[in-house]
Amino acid sequence: MKKIINKLLVNHSLIYKLFLYVLTVILVVYLFPKGGQFKYEFQKGKPWQYENYYSPFDFSIKKSDQEIEAEKQQIKENSKQFFEYNDEVFLNVKKNTTEKLLEYLATAHLSNQNKSRLVQKANDILNEIYEFGYLDPLSEQKVGNVEITLRRGNSIQNIQPNKLFKSTQISAFLNTKFGKQPFSKEEKSVLTIISNELKPNVTFDENFTQKAYEENLSHISFTKGMVAEKERIIFKGDIVEGEKLVKLNSLKSEFDSQVWSKSNSNWIVLGYSLLVALSFLMMMLFLRKYRLDIFENNNKVTFIFFNMILVILLITLIVKYDAKFIYVAPIVILPLVLKAFFDSRLGLFAHTLTVLLLGFIVPNSFEFVFLQIIAGIVTILTISELYKRANLFLSVLQITFVYIVAYFAFSVIQEGNAQNLNFEKLTYFAMKAQQLYLFCP
Repeated sequence: MKKIINKLLVNHSLIYKLFLYVLTVILVVYLFPKGGQFKYEFQKGKPWQYENYYSPFDFSIKKSDQEIEAEKQQIKENSKQFFEYNDEVFLNVKKNTTEKLLEYLATAHLSNQNKSRLVQKANDILNEIYEFGYLDPLSEQKVGNVEITLRRGNSIQNIQPNKLFKSTQISAFLNTKFGKQPFSKEEKSVLTIISNELKPNVTFDENFTQKAYEENLSHISFTKGMVAEKERIIFKGDIVEGEKLVKLNSLKSEFDSQVWSKSNSNWIVLGYSLLVALSFLMMMLFLRKYRLDIFENNNKVTFIFFNMILVILLITLIVKYDAKFIYVAPIVILPLVLKAFFDSRLGLFAHTLTVLLLGFIVPNSFEFVFLQIIAGIVTILTISELYKRANLFLSVLQITFVYIVAYFAFSVIQEGNAQNLNFEKLTYFAMKAQQLYLFCP
């Protein structure tokens, strides 16, 4: 027993490293997705390098993000706008107008026939204005050129928007309704009473309109057809584009989202474990062979492994949230940090292994790996003494420039032109540069 304890004490450093190694492998494998992966690598605009490929099972063809966004925009443009008609406002306006007219006409020097004519004229005007409603000025900007839906109590009526009266139309309408000008004193007074009493009674129903819009959005189909089992998808040498690219992306999504049996999942975990274990073993062997002083210092080894795990955790969380933001993550901070604390060669080696592992979980893995490794190399080759803010600023500018150039090259290869360049990604690179500058040591 004493010998065993002595051996443990003598080899405690090695035991700690073994524990750290196993714990790191388990943690990284835990972070990785447990679904299957499409076994073929392909890129838009590049030839299909494998044999003729046929569908292994039935699957739905997914619509692209652009197609879905176009449908959403079309639904937004064509979605019904709901306006609410308030009967109570109309009744109050009619009541108040009639009372004030009668009060005024009681002292006017007019015949009973003319008085009745003016009262009737006022009622006709009000009925015509409020037949479909007087639109609230704040709601006027919500009215488009498409048919709107008017809610009046429990009834619904579809009308053209020009049937609603707007505040700018009232004055001209009232003048035309009283016939030829100049108006008499009494007619002017009646017009003034009506103008003063008129109140909008139709308002935009934002809540109901939004519900209708969301209801229409829920009916969007995210697929556009089926591919049958054993149906040809692509021939060897064909360019991956158009409908072929759509089918391949749909099939890849099916593999990524496929629910595997417990046996399949265990095999997938075993495969990931071997690859992750191999990667971190290379890190250990590199330290053992070329950086023995670091290898013998458990704190330094822990620091290196911790930073690698931190980058993998960051990218994993981003992919789960929204994969398009992976280019915002300051991955090259890893070689910058290791270069600052240790040396360039170690920083590049750790960065390369980390990026290779991330290739299993990010979309467009080849593009991602290429961009990050090139950026890592540039990071290592940049100016030393990064603790000086001027040098750090130049280094970050160089890294960002390389990101932009490499992304531009990939985009031109895939699209065949520079017109479809995704400027949103360029803003991500700028955001990454800002993070590097703020958080670098």
